[in-house]
Amino acid sequence: MYKKRNIVFAVSGIMLLLLAGCDNEDTKPKDTASSVSASVQAGNWQVKPGKLSSANAEDIKADLALLNAIINKSNSENSRLLAEINKVKNDAEKVKEILLKNFENQSAIEGEIMRLTFKSGEVQDIRTQIISNIMLTKRMYDAVKKPDFDLTNSGDEFKQLSAQSFQMQQQIGMALDKLNQEYP
Repeated sequence: MYKKRNIVFAVSGIMLLLLAGCDNEDTKPKDTASSVSASVQAGNWQVKPGKLSSANAEDIKADLALLNAIINKSNSENSRLLAEINKVKNDAEKVKEILLKNFENQSAIEGEIMRLTFKSGEVQDIRTQIISNIMLTKRMYDAVKKPDFDLTNSGDEFKQLSAQSFQMQQQIGMALDKLNQEYP
């Protein structure tokens, strides 16, 4: 019973941190069907937020529409994978396979987010936080894909990374929710 509870707890924690949960708005998503290349070909993700516009409602709304479309797509995929995990939650190996698949999906989302070109510093700041969180989840991915990784006994480092990522996700979610409310 203890191991099952640990698996469910670990899986729930991992999926929660991967679920953006930041936005449920219906936006018209731009076409993001193109494959993600190893290097990002466009976008201004490296620009410091202070170099972009500030408190410009038009820029913020346009940037939010772009980011929300990707976040919503990611949320849908993560919800689907969470449902898959709930079906096989007693089989640690299948759960691990689903988690690895989800981490790969996060890499694709990262590419989409990095290719965006934002005008507002406010949304750029959120994107920077999202990218930092994805980098953190990559460290978790590296741990999970090791052959000796045991989901029932994931170790302190993995738990710390999970907690840190979950906390970052909460902060990102609150910041994105706040912007979406201020600039509907």
